[in-house]
Amino acid sequence: MPSLVVVVYFVIKSIIEMKIALCQINPIIGNLDYNKEKIVKGYKRGTTAKADLVIFPELSLVGYPPLDLVEKKRIPFCCKQKN
Repeated sequence: MPSLVVVVYFVIKSIIEMKIALCQINPIIGNLDYNKEKIVKGYKRGTTAKADLVIFPELSLVGYPPLDLVEKKRIPFCCKQKN
């Protein structure tokens, strides 16, 4: 599934103008390398579109839901290795 980047313009009282990229990705639980690649690609698309801020869903790097990650013994080990 291709990632989606939506760019939103905000103008507040004609003083502040901000361009925000909202990135929706389809992460794989526990696959940090794959998820990181998706995040970097979305970030590059957002900055190419001249976004001032690029936003991703929470827990995009490790995938979701966190309970599954805590229950798998390998996931905390992989996260420690990446640090």
